[in-house]
Amino acid sequence: MFVSDEEDELQTIITWLGEICKECGMEVNLKKTKTMAFSKSGKMQCSVTANGTVLEQVSQSKYLGSWITEDGRYELDIKT
Repeated sequence: MFVSDEEDELQTIITWLGEICKECGMEVNLKKTKTMAFSKSGKMQCSVTANGTVLEQVSQSKYLGSWITEDGRYELDIKT
């Protein structure tokens, strides 16, 4: 999991990750790599790319057994 306050900083991290993977003979799995933008004021659009492909943006994701949502609330995790 990579976290950043700015979209362009996250883009730099993803680009760096892709370069390091390529040097090691690996590649980033674009089907499993997702982005999420956190905002309490409403949905934000994030357009980070990897290998020229815009990564899918999700509104929720499970991380270490807990649900993380784009609004930062825990209701989904509590219900689960």
